[in-house]
Order: sequence, then structure tokens, then C-alpha cells
Amino acid sequence: MIESAHRHRRDGVMIWDVDYSCTNCGRPYGHEIRAATLTGHLASVIIELAHHTNPA
Repeated sequence: MIESAHRHRRDGVMIWDVDYSCTNCGRPYGHEIRAATLTGHLASVIIELAHHTNPA
């Protein structure tokens, strides 16, 4: 389950820092994802979550 998502630029590349937890074991995880590598569905979920966790 995706818990939070924050975007930033590094060296001119858009990066998402995504924190999530495993629904089977409950362990938290997190890593960076280059925006260019996201699939359409995953990108939609991350962007929607980011709007809720980082209001403008």
C-alpha cells in the first residue's frame, strides 16, 4: 500500500520518493522512482496520493 509520495528534481530528472508498506507482512519500504519509468496506472495513483499528502 502506498503511504506517501513526494517529487523533486535531481540533476534535471523528475524523481518520486515513494514510501509504502507490504499488505502481507506490514513492513515499511521506500525508494526513488524516476517519473519517466512509471506506468500509467502507477503514475495516476502516486500523483493522486501526492495531492492528498502535499496540498498546494
